[in-house]
Amino acid sequence: MRLIACLFLALGLASGSCTTSEPAHPATVLIRFSNVQGLRTGDAVQVSGVRVGRVQNVELKNVDTVIVRLAVDDHVRPHTDATAGIAALDVFGARYIDYKPGTGPQMLKDSTPLVGAESVLPAAVPVTSAPGGRWEYYVLVTSAADPWRKRLSELGTQGWELVTALPELKGVNLIFKRPAR
Repeated sequence: MRLIACLFLALGLASGSCTTSEPAHPATVLIRFSNVQGLRTGDAVQVSGVRVGRVQNVELKNVDTVIVRLAVDDHVRPHTDATAGIAALDVFGARYIDYKPGTGPQMLKDSTPLVGAESVLPAAVPVTSAPGGRWEYYVLVTSAADPWRKRLSELGTQGWELVTALPELKGVNLIFKRPAR
């Protein structure tokens, strides 16, 4: 049985059907952010929900200036109207780059950074349990400027109970639960 599994693995590698997360012919994209919100080297780069690359490097240049270097598939090189933002991958703080390569007539020069969108993270992320689960979860992503305190009593009247608070750079992620309905 092991021999058969090894043969299939060898055939897959020989035919090139086994892929890696590293683009075959990567293009480099630079993005300037004022805050990377927990983004890390190795995080995914997605176009329309499809992984097209990864974060190659995150470098703090100075206060309020972070340069993020992406390695993306060559077919999604940035045009002059390209955009990028940081999005939440899950409720536990994982991030990814939501990248739109643009469709403009001119390509962006390799050394020219895009200006990253400040935040595409949602204000609230409803998360429900699997079918038959006991609990339903809700994540409230807060910031100092958001009047989230007013929403606490509303959540309480709906049966939500605060489970934990996860501090972030610009606010707190509040995780609530209630019995599944």
